[in-house]
Amino acid sequence: MEYVDQRVDRCGSALALVGHAGEYRSLTARSTLSARMARWYLPGMPMRAVVAESGSGRLTNDVLVAGHRLVADEPESLGGDDSGPGPYGLLCAALGACTSMTIRMYADRKQWPLQRVEVTVDHERVDGIDVFTKAVVLSGDLDEGQRERLHEIGGRCPVHRTLEASSRVETR
Repeated sequence: MEYVDQRVDRCGSALALVGHAGEYRSLTARSTLSARMARWYLPGMPMRAVVAESGSGRLTNDVLVAGHRLVADEPESLGGDDSGPGPYGLLCAALGACTSMTIRMYADRKQWPLQRVEVTVDHERVDGIDVFTKAVVLSGDLDEGQRERLHEIGGRCPVHRTLEASSRVETR
């Protein structure tokens, strides 16, 4: 945990742009991060989501991530109650949110006149491969070079990079 505290101190006020309230624990669950650390998410830091059947529907699950509660479910056509987004909907939302936030942080740092970011993410399986298609709409008095750069930066968000890279899932 010392290394993480040093990273937070070194990054300073820049981290205010990526604040997340709530508490989460290290992957080994040996220690809860300090209140100061619970407010920051740094790429590369451990993240935990706790998911459990809610008991209110056949496939309905309660999700807890960094102190935030969500509901996940499947549509009725797949046997759920449609009381929340399904797993791929949540994955599309994660990609869209990460893209939007990354673009916003970059534009703010550059003091560019970006008024609004809207990201639409579609998912489909093509020949056994998951394909995510992002449509990014930037509003504001941006020149063509700024728009091009913001689109490029959106392609570098951590979730985008994770989906493009190979990952490993370990089950205990």
